[in-house]
Amino acid sequence: MQPESPTPSALVFLLPLLIPMLGTARTAARRLGFTDPDDALAVAPTLLVSALLVLVHFTTLLSQNFVFALVSSFLILALPGMKTLLTQKDWKLYLAYFSPLAQHGMLLATLILIAPTALNWSFHDELYITGHWSVAAAIQNGVYPPVNMNLPDLPLQYHYGFALLTAIVSSISGFSLPLSVDLLTLLSWCLTWLLLSRLAPRILPNVPHSWLLPVCVLFGAGLPYFCGDGIQRWLGVCIVDGLLVNPPIISYFFQHPWNLALPIGFLLLLIHLRADDEEAKAAQGSYRIFGIALLLVALSMSQIAFFFAIYAVLLVCEFLAARRSSVLLAVLPFAIAIVFAKLGGGFFASIQTESSSAHQFSFKWGVVAQPHDLLFWHFTAFGLGLPIGLLGISKLRRPARLPVGLLILGGLTVLNFLDHARDDAANKFATIASLGFGLAASAQIASIWSRKWPARVLLSAFIGAGVLFPVVFAWSPPEIPVSIYHKNPTQLDLHDVEMC
Repeated sequence: MQPESPTPSALVFLLPLLIPMLGTARTAARRLGFTDPDDALAVAPTLLVSALLVLVHFTTLLSQNFVFALVSSFLILALPGMKTLLTQKDWKLYLAYFSPLAQHGMLLATLILIAPTALNWSFHDELYITGHWSVAAAIQNGVYPPVNMNLPDLPLQYHYGFALLTAIVSSISGFSLPLSVDLLTLLSWCLTWLLLSRLAPRILPNVPHSWLLPVCVLFGAGLPYFCGDGIQRWLGVCIVDGLLVNPPIISYFFQHPWNLALPIGFLLLLIHLRADDEEAKAAQGSYRIFGIALLLVALSMSQIAFFFAIYAVLLVCEFLAARRSSVLLAVLPFAIAIVFAKLGGGFFASIQTESSSAHQFSFKWGVVAQPHDLLFWHFTAFGLGLPIGLLGISKLRRPARLPVGLLILGGLTVLNFLDHARDDAANKFATIASLGFGLAASAQIASIWSRKWPARVLLSAFIGAGVLFPVVFAWSPPEIPVSIYHKNPTQLDLHDVEMC
């Protein structure tokens, strides 16, 4: 039996406002240059989620009233779309949101594949004392900004955007927090897939299938088959020289900050790569500046490592692409974003404790110490993605080579040469490199797609471990390590309490 939500049940009446809110988001997408209906369909929901997240966050910080912030944010975002809805009365625009699953058969197939993992399992970041369930519950009970529940006198120095979004969904729907987490995970999968399918023509000279890029990015994985014991190797749970090997991208998708961050980050990349389009040129100016800044602030609340990576990569690319007379306009959204990200707290919250240090990062030489272990760690973590991805950079469209190359280079550099004093935050940049390898590998595979069997074999080898990950959870063997993954409904035992 799930406890009742502490927020008023009348908030369910906000649900119909989602229709005009989508209209507002579609208008915003057009202002950003996404005039093509399919582009707008893919872009608008992520724009809406980002705007709602930022607006509720800052309104709650100012008012210290989550319910007031929720209601006012819905009304602010719904009013422009309501005006459009009443004047144009074109309901086909909204019915179009039911079409992606019918048009993208592979999206539907993969959604069915990952659904058992999302609905039947609770990953570790949901269940910690300061986890997504507990933080979302605290938000609903009026604690904002969230506090560190291990040290409740301190604000939570964490990217809690997903927990805030979970609290929003639970409050307006009446669903339990666990179910809201699961539904958001499945929704994010659809948004990420749609954005990657729209990104494909921008980075691939040849797009044999719209599903190729999403499959390579979301299922791309290393080769964990030669490491670990039993069923754990199929999940990528493997330790080399005392360090856990980075698991497949799809594993991070169920570490929920990432599944909120991925669609936002890919939308930012799409906006950058469309800068030379005729439609996008019309959007140069205040709309583009505001759109990039908004998405960056939302990303800073979603996943901090991905925020720093996308921020740095796009800042360099936008600066180099700008004409001399427009350099200030190119960097302005990044200046605005960093100011509001700092004001918003989260990972940018200032915390002074006896153990805090001004120098949290230090240099290191290699993610692991021994050369042979270093090679084996990279082989296990990245697998065929490393050689295929490096070859694929030259196969990308020219404008995409620099941002994708910087994602790979930056990810590998931070992974191997920076260490963090508090946790394994620097190792999260292996995931950044994996995303870059997935983008580049898709170009290499697409370039040989006419050679039927080599391309299919290469693709299967690259995504094999990534596909196995949700298959294992659907199978649910007892060997799955319960210290990391819990089967629903969760029954906490003494081991769980000690782990927390």
